[in-house]
Amino acid sequence: MTKEQATAELEEIKKALRELKAAVNAMQSGTPTPSNLNELVTITDLAKMGGPHPQTLRRMIQNGEIPGVRIGRKYFIRKSELEKLLTPKH
Repeated sequence: MTKEQATAELEEIKKALRELKAAVNAMQSGTPTPSNLNELVTITDLAKMGGPHPQTLRRMIQNGEIPGVRIGRKYFIRKSELEKLLTPKH
């Protein structure tokens, strides 16, 4: 193996480790990964579907009344959590 090949392979390993570390951090923090982003609904979209006002939803998420995630400046609710909230409890 030449020095250039070893350097290229080392860079690939470093890249894979960075991606793995980012995925582990995302899982630990509850931040969605690209594979489950399609499961998210913005609180704005939820309000447009007849739900509470986005500010109300934002406050409820911040107070821990409903489960949600914040990515950057936007708040999201997982579709699976939304279904749980909307399912009547007997």
